[in-house]
Amino acid sequence: MGGIGVVIRNGDGAVMGAYAGRRLGLVYPFTVEASATICSIILAQQMGFYNVEIEGDALGVIKKIQGKEVDMSPIGTLIEEARVRKRSFQFNKFTYIGRLGNMVAHMLAKHGLELEEYSFGWKIVLIL
Repeated sequence: MGGIGVVIRNGDGAVMGAYAGRRLGLVYPFTVEASATICSIILAQQMGFYNVEIEGDALGVIKKIQGKEVDMSPIGTLIEEARVRKRSFQFNKFTYIGRLGNMVAHMLAKHGLELEEYSFGWKIVLIL
């Protein structure tokens, strides 16, 4: 089981949305990280964003999503899903951020472990 936490921020760093949830059957850390990346893409799509920069602290996942070669690893199908979904944005950039820069998402992931599978912990949408 894996906890997933996602934070959506605007260009000024203000929080625009957040997600906390859990997924059963996720055993490996890379699988959890790849699933969290897909959740962040879906949330950004649902919120109507066209230009996104996705940050994650799993460098291997970020590199795989940026790559073009077929990924035959255990997370290959998740990588391909992320690659397909990212095409919906006019601009997308996937960036590695150290764990310290991703602490809010990790707190949300811990909260997500307490939730029912596929339930929202909370989603905040601010219209400025």
